[in-house]
Amino acid sequence: MLNPVALRDILVFVAFMIPLLVALFKVFEVRERVYDAIQAVEHRLALLQSRIENLEDKVDLGFNGTRELIEHKSTRLFNTTDKHSDRLDDVEQFLVKSTEFNRRSSR
Repeated sequence: MLNPVALRDILVFVAFMIPLLVALFKVFEVRERVYDAIQAVEHRLALLQSRIENLEDKVDLGFNGTRELIEHKSTRLFNTTDKHSDRLDDVEQFLVKSTEFNRRSSR
């Protein structure tokens, strides 16, 4: 059997170690919570970056679509204007040849 002094020293050691072990486990618990929070923030950051990239793509597509629409309308208007101008010239030439039509002003 152990002598009383050794038994007392072991009990004192265990009594001091229990709070240290509890504190150590609490530190690891806090560390895990912080680590989980960091992972959640990193995940949210990745989602936000993905969303920003999607929105940038959407803006680019919208801008390019609008630019192409303007180019299309401009080309169509130019072609229509040319056709009307040619048609007007044809009508004017016909009127000059077949009637006494005179142009008032030059274009």
